[in-house]
Amino acid sequence: MSEEEALSVRELLKGVYDLLAQRNEHENIVFEKPCATLIAYDFDLHRKRRGYMRYAEANIYNFNGKQYLIARGEKCGSYPAEPYDSDILYVEVLSKENIQDLIKKYEEKTDLCLMDKMYLDLLRCDLDLIDNGGFIESLIERCRYFENSLIVGYADGRITLEPELLEMLGPKIEDMIYQDVERDSRYIAFSTLKPVVVKQMKYKPEFVEVLTETIEKYLRGL
Repeated sequence: MSEEEALSVRELLKGVYDLLAQRNEHENIVFEKPCATLIAYDFDLHRKRRGYMRYAEANIYNFNGKQYLIARGEKCGSYPAEPYDSDILYVEVLSKENIQDLIKKYEEKTDLCLMDKMYLDLLRCDLDLIDNGGFIESLIERCRYFENSLIVGYADGRITLEPELLEMLGPKIEDMIYQDVERDSRYIAFSTLKPVVVKQMKYKPEFVEVLTETIEKYLRGL
């Protein structure tokens, strides 16, 4: 294959996101205003700078009787976001009935700890958002610092995977790399404090299907 056929990290993640939608029934939600989640933060005595992942839409899937929100984000914001490129996140979506049952369960307890009280407040907030709008957006906005990301893509082309996904792929992932990262140690990038990238990591096109199948197996097993 030629270098032109190899996939950048953004093309890889977009391919996986699109293939998941093609292979599985889903509900597509396009946000009136893109929502964002915090991924990086830097500050000193004089300023604060934040980096975000921004999501224009999300798909809702049913895997093994559970509903999952899956969305693909792209970096935005200030320089703390520069080391990153894009991600695919997932969140379990509870139904209104499930949330009501959980609220009732916690309200019946007489010895709630602080964490239980905070979770109960969150459930009540979710119930209000379901009734008045903004529920799906709020689920995404809570996923700070990639805590719900299946795949995180970096500006140099590398990816990190949810640990169980990485274990499921095993050594197969090495075979999916077309071109490794190349850096020039003579120059340092301000945003990463690492040598400047002269060639990004690229992937074989077949990695899209391999990753998609692995994500489907992972979600069906939860």
